[in-house]
Amino acid sequence: MAIVSRTHKQVAAYDTIYEGLKKQDREMVNKGLEMHHAFLTDIRQLFAKMWKYSAPVSYLNFRTFIMGITGNDDIFPNGVIYEGCFDNKP
Repeated sequence: MAIVSRTHKQVAAYDTIYEGLKKQDREMVNKGLEMHHAFLTDIRQLFAKMWKYSAPVSYLNFRTFIMGITGNDDIFPNGVIYEGCFDNKP
């Protein structure tokens, strides 16, 4: 959740980069790259904080649940079936 709450910064950086490319404005592209670097730095610090306050040994206990299938035979004894998702063929 903490990571997702920051993704708007990444989108803003990409928007700035793409707009700069469209306008052929090197300063705008550089600004977008700086914004992207700041976003990645923020995320890296967030990951470091998450690992500091979590128990890496237990990570797969909750991450597998988030992912849904592997290791959750009690919840999904037949796996997960996505019905109707791939019915429309191009």
